[in-house]
Amino acid sequence: LPANTATLTSSGATATIAGDNNGDGFGSCLESCDLNADGRPELLVGAPGGDAGSRINAGLVYAIETSRMMSAVAQRVSDVAAGVVAGANAGDALQTVRAADLDGDGSVELVLGAHQFDPPDPNGGGTGHIEDAGAIYIAPARSLFSGTPEDPAGVDDIATARIHGVDERA
Repeated sequence: LPANTATLTSSGATATIAGDNNGDGFGSCLESCDLNADGRPELLVGAPGGDAGSRINAGLVYAIETSRMMSAVAQRVSDVAAGVVAGANAGDALQTVRAADLDGDGSVELVLGAHQFDPPDPNGGGTGHIEDAGAIYIAPARSLFSGTPEDPAGVDDIATARIHGVDERA
């Protein structure tokens, strides 16, 4: 290995948190931010292949409080997550993009991405008219805590804004 790289193994880890299911993609995107204004950062972890009920690969974003994370020796994310949000539709692949104070009001907003979102048909034909156009959602950070692993919050329920693509697989 080059001098500026390191090998990480689970044997030296103080905590090990695994996704709930094979294929969830747990850990594919990470963000750290104080979501609940308690002075300690939470870890946001994306699982774009995560399922929400019958919505296969809707994608899930988990909030894990650092106090839960540090004592999580070989646990599943559903055992330690303080909040969860799910993609709106099967196949959306929701994941974290960024957490920041976007409007300067002192509160953190989440920017969540769903790169496989299919926007509704502008002519009223339902979802799926344009495949994989993608979407981003803006939501208050605290709203992530309204969902649990058993009953994740829906991204459409917590989002204050959604912007979606208009071209197929663009």
